[in-house]
Amino acid sequence: MMTFGVSMQTKPQMRRWKSPSGRSAADSLPVVTRTSEPAVSAAACLKGIPAPVTCEGRYAGNRSLFIALLLSLLGVIAGSKETLAQGYVSMSGGTIFGPEKGDPNRALRGNRVNYTGGRLGESIFAVIPWNTVELWVGRAESSECDLVQVPRSQTGVVNGGLQTLPRVTLKGFSPGEKVVCQLRAYDSERATSWANASDPRSGVLHGSSTPFSVTLGSLELPASLKGLWENFNVHTDPVGTFVGSEWLSVSAFDDTSSGFISRIHQLNVTRFPGDPNTLINAERQLAEDYRDPETLRLFPSLTDISQALPNSGEGAPFFATPTINWGLTDYPGFETFLPNASIPGLPPSGIFLNNIVAEIRGVVFLEAGPHRWGVNSDDGFRLSLGHGKGDTFGLVIAQFDGGRGPSDSIIDFFVEKAGFYFMRLDWWQGAGAAAVEVFSVDACTGGRILLNDRTNPRAVRVYSSGGGPAFCRSVAPVPGQTEVDVRSPITVRLV
Repeated sequence: MMTFGVSMQTKPQMRRWKSPSGRSAADSLPVVTRTSEPAVSAAACLKGIPAPVTCEGRYAGNRSLFIALLLSLLGVIAGSKETLAQGYVSMSGGTIFGPEKGDPNRALRGNRVNYTGGRLGESIFAVIPWNTVELWVGRAESSECDLVQVPRSQTGVVNGGLQTLPRVTLKGFSPGEKVVCQLRAYDSERATSWANASDPRSGVLHGSSTPFSVTLGSLELPASLKGLWENFNVHTDPVGTFVGSEWLSVSAFDDTSSGFISRIHQLNVTRFPGDPNTLINAERQLAEDYRDPETLRLFPSLTDISQALPNSGEGAPFFATPTINWGLTDYPGFETFLPNASIPGLPPSGIFLNNIVAEIRGVVFLEAGPHRWGVNSDDGFRLSLGHGKGDTFGLVIAQFDGGRGPSDSIIDFFVEKAGFYFMRLDWWQGAGAAAVEVFSVDACTGGRILLNDRTNPRAVRVYSSGGGPAFCRSVAPVPGQTEVDVRSPITVRLV
């Protein structure tokens, strides 16, 4: 028997995304309109008209004199402001650190152990000369991620020390102002800038000093950076799973929707064969294919669907939740986000609460570049991006195949092109404790934010409704399943 369930829905509202400022890059460019009309008045000459308009006759001399005086006055004012709004540092000399000779990953970011390896510029490895340094700066108390590169601050490294760069200008700062500085080094033979070297796909090792505080000097007496940092750390930026643009399959989404939809299934028998917490057994339950070995009748789900969404259109009940932060109870010390929300569709506490699986879905907007997420689960999970909603054959970002108490899995992945993606998180529990939470990790601070926490402007946004191509939600028997009864039907569900 073949079972097909196809979901139809009205076209959601479409949203056109802009930059955080609400403008494109072109919107911020000044617009200059020029005209070739030669006829101008004396008033127009005095106001100044863009070239190629010319002012002739007796007005031309007045205009030239007026403009000369005006430019002179503006120059004096600008010069005064320029002097006040610039601080100076010297990047000459000062031994800086590099990677360990035997293990370039030993001196990692945040490592406070004294460095004992070779110096930058000595070609510790034949392919890693570490020969260029850039200066990055920010206001007092700035975090590492808030620092910006100082223009024209690149300098070479010779014999482990900074090549002579006696004066670097920091525009927008003033002498005597305290700022946060950082030196960032890379191999300029393999990358043209720190930004290129720090791209996880580049494969170029790069490093930085610990951020340090500097009181800016004047033009005549710039502040020396020599010896102000504690150590130098090698960065290892993992690429993780590469998400190519071919996974951009969302054709429309409902901008008014928010959060996740989840299909919950619970059995009154332990999953089999073998370990009930294997991925294959969990996927078999999600495919609703556990049957009585004698009669081949399906074991019924214990899920309470009284609070499920009406008319899901997929032939199965779904629940709406704003975030994924579920648990049978709270597990302090083992989870980040407490208190836990209840797991949708479960019977009241004290009743049989084992053998739970969930298919959790949403449309998520991902910026291009590296991402770090995390899943805390008891027991296992599989996180994927699909070609369609509920795609069971999607690109697996991460998974934990087995049983465990509430524990973190930190996930790195790289998105080739910004856009909307179909996300699916399969989660399961065998017996005892049960919990799951999914969050993003701030690459700079390490702070954690629940996906779709609408109270936090930095949270990854998730939408519960979106359109795309029909795709396979489940197949039974599942790939890799063993001990399949020859009488079992093959079931495919499309959404």
